[in-house]
Amino acid sequence: MLKVVPKIKYRNVQIHINPVIISIMTENNSVADLSGLPATLVHNFNKEYNTNLNPKKVLYFNRLKATKYRIKEGTLLMVEILKLVLKYKYSIICDINPYNNSVINLEQLVSFYKSFGFKKVSKSTMIYI
Repeated sequence: MLKVVPKIKYRNVQIHINPVIISIMTENNSVADLSGLPATLVHNFNKEYNTNLNPKKVLYFNRLKATKYRIKEGTLLMVEILKLVLKYKYSIICDINPYNNSVINLEQLVSFYKSFGFKKVSKSTMIYI
């Protein structure tokens, strides 16, 4: 029997332009937070990883944490975040950092991000362009 997961219900969605912040929280307290990066950090990132990201259009993925339905709600949050990122034409830099290896391990997290179009640029960093 398939487990039915209800459609995600949001408690709070915040989008700020200056400084750039995108934050989504569900009724289940799952959360996705992204924030703008200083131009100097983006320039250093471009230099270190041979990328050409626009310093004014890069977000750092602070956290994606699903508290209920685990990966399913995390997937739904990621879909919503990427809709906003595409709408506003941002790139994302994220560290590969599983919160709890019993829920999702490092390899599964990398696979999760790759399934959404992220590319691994180092042992611990991925980008979405």
